[in-house]
Amino acid sequence: AIQALELRNVFRVAAAYAVLSWLVLQIADVLFEALELPLSYSKLVIVLLFLGFIPAMVFSWVYELTPEGLKRESEVPPDASITAHTATKLNAAIVVLLGLAVGIFALDRLVLSRPAAGPVEVAGSAVPATAAPVPESASDTPAVAQPQGALPAAPEPAAAASRDASVAVLPFTTRSRNEDDQFFSDGVHDDLLTQLAKIGSLRVISRTSVMDYRATTKRIPEIADELGVATIVEGAVQRSGSTVRITAQLIDANTDEHLWAESYDRELTADNLFAIQTEIATSIAGALQATLSPEEEAALKRRLTDDLEALEAYQRAKWLLDTFSVEAFRTAEQELTFAIEQDAEFAAAWAMLARTHLAHYWFGASTGERRQMAWEAILAGRAIQPDLPELSIAEGYYHYWGFKNYDKALAVLEPALSVYPNDVELHKLISFVYRRAGRFDKALEHSHRAEELDPRSPSVLQTLGETYFRLGDYARAEQYADRMDRIMPADTLRHTVRAGVVMGRDGNPAEAARLFGLAPDISFAQELQWTYYLYARDYDMARRVSDTVTADKKGLITPAVGRGLALYFAGDLDAAKQELDSSLEELAVLRGQLVQTSHLLLPECQVQAALGHVDRVRDLCGRALEEIPFDAFDGPTYRHNAARGYALAGLQELALEALAEANESRVAPSRNELLLDPFLESLHDDPRWDKLIAEARL
Repeated sequence: AIQALELRNVFRVAAAYAVLSWLVLQIADVLFEALELPLSYSKLVIVLLFLGFIPAMVFSWVYELTPEGLKRESEVPPDASITAHTATKLNAAIVVLLGLAVGIFALDRLVLSRPAAGPVEVAGSAVPATAAPVPESASDTPAVAQPQGALPAAPEPAAAASRDASVAVLPFTTRSRNEDDQFFSDGVHDDLLTQLAKIGSLRVISRTSVMDYRATTKRIPEIADELGVATIVEGAVQRSGSTVRITAQLIDANTDEHLWAESYDRELTADNLFAIQTEIATSIAGALQATLSPEEEAALKRRLTDDLEALEAYQRAKWLLDTFSVEAFRTAEQELTFAIEQDAEFAAAWAMLARTHLAHYWFGASTGERRQMAWEAILAGRAIQPDLPELSIAEGYYHYWGFKNYDKALAVLEPALSVYPNDVELHKLISFVYRRAGRFDKALEHSHRAEELDPRSPSVLQTLGETYFRLGDYARAEQYADRMDRIMPADTLRHTVRAGVVMGRDGNPAEAARLFGLAPDISFAQELQWTYYLYARDYDMARRVSDTVTADKKGLITPAVGRGLALYFAGDLDAAKQELDSSLEELAVLRGQLVQTSHLLLPECQVQAALGHVDRVRDLCGRALEEIPFDAFDGPTYRHNAARGYALAGLQELALEALAEANESRVAPSRNELLLDPFLESLHDDPRWDKLIAEARL
């Protein structure tokens, strides 16, 4: 029987059919991806090829190819059979088909499967493709200052960093035009970055920096050089009904060769998505010879939820929270409430809900209710999963934003780094806490680590530039301003760094005010623009800018305060009194809305000074300095503002004392700020003023 099968070329036909089927599948895979057809089409082709195999075998047994065409085998005389000649042709056909199949496979893997990258706007979506930068507060850019003691050396640009085990995951291509699928693809990409962030021996570039390369025309080596990495991951996601296909490939940036590639076709479940992301992360670590500790292996295996709808709601809330919009916070809260309803054991959703309440507290209305709701959410999460690092991060925000208790915040945040060593947001948060605690070297250490992980992040570069100019290192601050000009010319945060340099180093308040005018979307820009117009003695512009100031929980002026004081310095005392009286009502309303109101004593102190109420000034500014929570970064600014009120009321002794205490800080007001401040002009004739100015930094 076997000899008969060989004589009739059944085995050769089977081999040819198998190779032809493989070729058809390769071509179908490329075409279906290009045409964005659902996965069901690929499955249909496989079924049809499988069903065609048996008829092909029967046909090769029953029929024989002759010079006169196909004939039934029983009709061909033995001496007229040309099966040997047909066998030779079949052998050649198999070789040709095999070559074509290998060629198509190589073309797909090396060229066609490379996804594009770069920002994509999803029309009508409330979730941006790129997370917004992370501003710390409205009062994070006060006076410029002189460092006392050596600063750590700034690292070289990202391209010069270690490349041994470094990777950037470019945005995944979405094989669909559906807006929901774009969000889904971004969620897969973000979750993969979260998994990779758990591997301490890797350096993984954060999402903000890689999103610039969606739809880019740049080549892999160029992208890798700009991000300072040795390898690049590209991937694609295709969702079709209840199935998903995810492809990923790891590319050596120097040789442009594939170190690893894989394609996953799975049923669309939260469990399968997690399994795929974990497998990709461990495969990348293995390809880069990164050793995983037992703790890292356990962290990679930890799932947040088994509910797909809950997971997608959590991802939407995460991006909404990063927009730093109070309206977005409300939507995020709704998403997280839904996620918890879907999966009551979703501890990470409780952690994110706590952070949402705290974001309301910090950036929006400062109510004790929000702070308490955050703590209750943290406790609910702890009851489910006590050791979840996301809950520790949420608790860090609670102690920092809720109470400015830096020691308690660091006690829970620092251990979380052992689980998420590559989490840029965590490094940024810790740097902010250290900065407010007055440990500026530690703050810079974590800021520079964030820079390594997110070299194109506006908020990271702005934070470093701001910290350096507040410490009086204008050369380094200007380097960051220059970098921001080059790589993010459309981002307005860059103007705040340049403004700090030209004010502190050059004593040019008019130019500093102009630069802040180029950043109208930055919460603290208008208040500082108002301040610098006062320094420039352009009181008309200061009054106009006052109308754009937002009266909120962190500002040290309100619109009426700004208008009243600008009119006062301009000499229009009648108009000034009307505005200043109105400002007291404005401050009273704001004080009734907030929990922490001690900082509002400072603008009220200045208003009472302009109105000539000396006793009220002594009481208000004194209480402010006693009641405002310790803050090493903003503390000198608060003392400077108290000195303004004292000086305007003629209380020179108290004004000079407050300024002397501010001068003891590494982030004290600069000499130029003190000399140009119109509030302090009454001090210029006091002999102690000359000594204070001589001790102030340049």
